[in-house]
Amino acid sequence: MPKRRMKRIAVALLASCLCLAADVTGKWSGTLEFRGGGPPTPSVVLLKQDGQKVTGTGGPSDADQQPLEDGKIEGDKLTFRFQGVQVTLTVSGDRMEGEFSARRSEGPPMVAKLALKRAGDAPPVKNPFDTAEDAAKGRQYFLGHCAFCHGPAGEGGRGVNLTTGRYRHGGSDAELFRTIRRGVPGTEMPGSGLSENEVWRIAAYVRRLGAAGAAEKATGDLAAGRAVYQGKGGCAQCHVAQGSGGNLGPDLSEIGLRRSLQFLRESLTKPESVIADNHRTVTVVTRGGEQIAGIRLNEDDYSVQLRDTREQLRSFRKTAVREVKAESRSLMPAYGELLSARELDDLVAYLNSLRGTDEKKP
Repeated sequence: MPKRRMKRIAVALLASCLCLAADVTGKWSGTLEFRGGGPPTPSVVLLKQDGQKVTGTGGPSDADQQPLEDGKIEGDKLTFRFQGVQVTLTVSGDRMEGEFSARRSEGPPMVAKLALKRAGDAPPVKNPFDTAEDAAKGRQYFLGHCAFCHGPAGEGGRGVNLTTGRYRHGGSDAELFRTIRRGVPGTEMPGSGLSENEVWRIAAYVRRLGAAGAAEKATGDLAAGRAVYQGKGGCAQCHVAQGSGGNLGPDLSEIGLRRSLQFLRESLTKPESVIADNHRTVTVVTRGGEQIAGIRLNEDDYSVQLRDTREQLRSFRKTAVREVKAESRSLMPAYGELLSARELDDLVAYLNSLRGTDEKKP
């Protein structure tokens, strides 16, 4: 057989093996039994798989975990190092097992059998870590793992606002645990590699965020706010909401889920205080002195592309213009000067009601 054809077959076989690699992400529990006697030792392994790479921790319990090293999955073979010992396990559905030996300075090596079963991830109904101290620890985990998207105080941003006490995937202890642990498929919300105890403590903190924010109610009139939005405020010219509107500004279809009442008010009265990276203002000054302002879409050393205030796409060579200015201002007007206090309250109430597919839910 020609070498080139053999190489193609080998590559195809390798690709086939990679496609059939077992999925080991999740919690596995079982026993570690040493040859020569002694009672079985409980074992808990928490794994996260990314292609062939496997990371995670292992130990005798959820609370006592140490990191795994050099984790790798090939077909049904999982290998990793744990505390200096090389471990090889064969994965079969929801079970995996293997035998390994650890050398000792004196005497024969310790030979052990590790047998694990995928643990069910249905959490208990009541959070077992729900004290004020647990929530304080949960806040630290939250700041390290969740605040980038949800804001340091859960006020929302890239992720949803967590201070409302209303969540799309449920706000019970078990539902919060499941959402944090698994993530939300099809969204930017990933699953968590934290231990069960850490996830429970984050859930305790999130519940407290929701309880504090649930008491906060919009004081304005929703119907009047909709009229301001579509009329005097001119918001629909630049923003999409409920399936219609302009594209110059951010989509507001679920802004009520993502932002707190305080943030909504500040964004109306001080729009330059927080500007999303993908809605930065840029002004191009032509050689004739004309100034074209818009939202920067792309910029490199040679050109800049923007969407102007009439939503026209514009592209300029930097060598053909006088100046390209990155602005700190927002194209959105400061509504504190355009609307009355009552109209602002009404507009905030309307924006707070925009919750995407959940707008009509209580």
